[in-house]
Amino acid sequence: TLMPWVRRVEDESNISLFKREEVGRFYNKLVVQALLRGDLKARAEFFSKMWGMGVLSLDEIRALEDMEPLENGAGALRMVPLNMVSVEQANKQGNTIQQKQGLTKSHYRLFQNISQRFVTIETKRLEAMATKESFKEEATKFYSYQAENMVNAFRPACALALEAVGKDSGAADDITADFVKELILDSADCAEGARNKERLDSLLHSWNTQKAENVAEKLINKVINYA
Repeated sequence: TLMPWVRRVEDESNISLFKREEVGRFYNKLVVQALLRGDLKARAEFFSKMWGMGVLSLDEIRALEDMEPLENGAGALRMVPLNMVSVEQANKQGNTIQQKQGLTKSHYRLFQNISQRFVTIETKRLEAMATKESFKEEATKFYSYQAENMVNAFRPACALALEAVGKDSGAADDITADFVKELILDSADCAEGARNKERLDSLLHSWNTQKAENVAEKLINKVINYA
């Protein structure tokens, strides 16, 4: 193949053309892709594989073909097989990914810790009052109290996350209030429908293992997708 000769030429040119202090900072590289120009099938297969693996974007492929990039940066995203969508959808998803990248592990940990604290309170309280005849009344009072505390706890966390993704932190009030209201209504309905011990044990086990993470993820997505 040509590659051993290509490497020899590159190595020799790097030694001969650069000063000692420039070696390592600069280098020569032969563009062997030009050899594919006469073979349309091979070129198409090469670009398809590079694009499918996320190695090249559409704009980079177009540049190699002496074509202009797509308008408004539409061809700048790299794609992977699990996410083969239209260019327009890719840009929307790309924006979401970039926003998620603005959030650190500390942001996610903060949301999960708050969620876990309230899930623990909720499951213990429901377990304690499950056999009481006054369950419905006590549950109503508990969830009213729980909702207020959750809003107060999640509001500053949402404000920090909004700032991290470049959005108005003042929106934290509305996001938190709407999210907690919906969550509390759903939780209360689930608890009311699981009054017997077997169903309640199953529900509480599910909540103890999954609910905190799910709540944190949903609220973070609310923050990211807030217009």
